[in-house]
Amino acid sequence: MGFTPGLRRTIWRRALVRAPRAVWYHTRKSRRVPQLVQPVSFSDKMLWRKVFDRDPLHVAMTDKVAARDVARERLPDVQIPELLWIGEHIDELPLEALDLPYIVKMTDGSGWYEVVTDVRPETVTRVRDRFRELHRKPPYGWRRGEWAYGEFPRRVFAERLLLDAEGRPPDDHKLYFCHGEMVHMHVTHDRWGRMALTHFDASRNFLPGVESRHRKDHMPDNLDMFEQVVAAGKALAGDMDFVRVDLYLHERSVWFGEFTIYPTGGFLRWSPDMLRSLSSHWDIRSSWYLRSGDTFASAYLSALDEARYVP
Repeated sequence: MGFTPGLRRTIWRRALVRAPRAVWYHTRKSRRVPQLVQPVSFSDKMLWRKVFDRDPLHVAMTDKVAARDVARERLPDVQIPELLWIGEHIDELPLEALDLPYIVKMTDGSGWYEVVTDVRPETVTRVRDRFRELHRKPPYGWRRGEWAYGEFPRRVFAERLLLDAEGRPPDDHKLYFCHGEMVHMHVTHDRWGRMALTHFDASRNFLPGVESRHRKDHMPDNLDMFEQVVAAGKALAGDMDFVRVDLYLHERSVWFGEFTIYPTGGFLRWSPDMLRSLSSHWDIRSSWYLRSGDTFASAYLSALDEARYVP
């Protein structure tokens, strides 16, 4: 019972037709044939999501401006940096007219931003040149098969830049949720200076020896606010099978950053034990697609159950 040879062939045929870039990227990156039919590893589950789980909510969450509305709907009193301007192209952005400091971003992309703390001619030139180059790029993530990025209009926007008393950005908390429960968190401190990155498990225990390229001699401030951060993240994550919620702690208040549907394309640089722990909490049977009522999805879900699928 479970997966017949015909059903396995159909699953692979659909993957290769529907998301060839995603399959190609995964195979090249991992240097192996992915376990797509019954995915177990985190990277294989992420590939499965790219291929099959076309949840419309993924589009709204991926669009950095639309995600604000999703966040407010789920947590009405959440604080979000002020949106100063939004438009179609960087040449329309009145850089000199906005109150400093601010940050300019694309509605798609990761790391596609520029910080503006002054409007000297060289700053204006740098920002405009950078975003003109970004405008010429295809949607972020298209090579990895991250389809949601191509489903909304690309825009450029400016938002208020949060800085502490020493001019540093607030600590960035990235919380990984599966089915409404936080299973991992890492905190980035002093992103544009001497960056420190610390990891914590679901019980808020510090995890040492992770990602050696970042310094590990800093413990996040405001540890007493972790429960408040996790509670906000839980409300924002809802009951999704998997999502990362990015939050800032600024002046002892929790601020929404963004949702992340495909963190690092599925290839997190964590220890094998940490990856296994994260993946074991993510059960694709609770995904939007397998619960959608689609005929093939229902057959797929039944096969997983009959095969006694273990995440």
